[in-house]
Amino acid sequence: MPRLLKFDPTRIPTMWPHCFLATLTPQDGDLTFDYIGSAIAAYHSDTQSWQRGRDVPHDSFLALPLRAIPVVREVSLPTLVTGQVIAGEQEVRKFRGIVLPLADHSDNLAYYLGAASGKTVAASPEECVTSWEIATLQNGRWTSRETNADSD
Repeated sequence: MPRLLKFDPTRIPTMWPHCFLATLTPQDGDLTFDYIGSAIAAYHSDTQSWQRGRDVPHDSFLALPLRAIPVVREVSLPTLVTGQVIAGEQEVRKFRGIVLPLADHSDNLAYYLGAASGKTVAASPEECVTSWEIATLQNGRWTSRETNADSD
C-alpha cells in the first residue's frame, strides 16, 4: 500500500480538483476531511461544513465515492464506484469514482485518496433510478464486489 508521504498532488494538477483526501479516525472509524477539491465542492454550497464523513449528506455527490470506503477498509485495495443518481425530474447524474488506500509511516491504513467525476444527462422516467456498483482492483483485474439499484 502506498504511503501518504509519497503522494504529491502537484503531480496530478488536472485531477486534484476532482479529489478528496481523508484521514481515518481510529476511535470511531469515521473520516476527517483534509481536502475536498473544487470540482467536487462545485456540486454543493455547503462543503465547508463537512468536516467528517458523517457530515456528508447521503444524496450528495461526495457521498458516491464514500460508498466504497467500507470495501477499501476491508481489502486495502483501490476501489472503483460507478453508477447514477437522480438529478432532476428527467435527469440522472452518471458518476465514477475511485478510492485509494494510503498508509501512514508504519504502513497501516490511515488515509483515503478519492476522486470523482460525473455528468448530468437527460433520461426517461424508467432510467431515473439510483444505482451503483463497487469493484476492487487486485492482480490487475477489476472484481465486482457490490451492486445496488433503488427505484425512487
